[in-house]
Amino acid sequence: MSPFIEIAAGPPRVLCLTRDIPVDEASLASGLSDESHRQLRQITHPARRQEFLRARYLVRIATAQEVDPPRDGDGVIRWPDGLVGSVSHSLGDVIVATAARDVFRSVGIDLERPSRIRAELAAKICTPRDLELVASGLISVAEVFAAKEALFKCHFPMGRKRFWFLDAELAHVARNDTGAELSLRVLVDSGPMTPAGTVSNARVIPVPFDDAVLVWVAVAGPERQSK
Repeated sequence: MSPFIEIAAGPPRVLCLTRDIPVDEASLASGLSDESHRQLRQITHPARRQEFLRARYLVRIATAQEVDPPRDGDGVIRWPDGLVGSVSHSLGDVIVATAARDVFRSVGIDLERPSRIRAELAAKICTPRDLELVASGLISVAEVFAAKEALFKCHFPMGRKRFWFLDAELAHVARNDTGAELSLRVLVDSGPMTPAGTVSNARVIPVPFDDAVLVWVAVAGPERQSK
């Protein structure tokens, strides 16, 4: 039995390591880089230590690497040649998305628990356009939150410019039997390849636990742009 669940075969490929799937400590620690070991020593909370270990373990599985890929000064993973990826975790559940760099220039993924997104946060998360779509029932505030978190994770590695929830909005939402197809528009310049007005595609996809939402966002690479 595989120590993970493949939620989507790709692109992007999405792997999930839920908190109820046991992984022995030796496997979790065997591929830690020196930098990861240093970071781990600074984490004292047991749950956070487990999340840290399991996230790096799943990245190694997703990238077929024996040792953790390094991270740069901004904390961005230096994915192996030819790959892009993103990581998210919530309450011990870990998600990793990867894709070929010629298919997607960048991907972002976010896993959220709706119970953690309070109703009063809607005004800080949603633009007037987003609030209209929430009121129509096409999308929830938690899905908007996850979509914008995933959008940031997708754009930041390319442009290294930070932006906030109200600096992006939903351009389109279409529900389907398995989730939703989305497009998001940045309202500010988030990098040389993503100026204000850039629209990125996204998808709400089902996860193997019913108290969470999962959204991935991608910017097309040369292979897709040429079609």
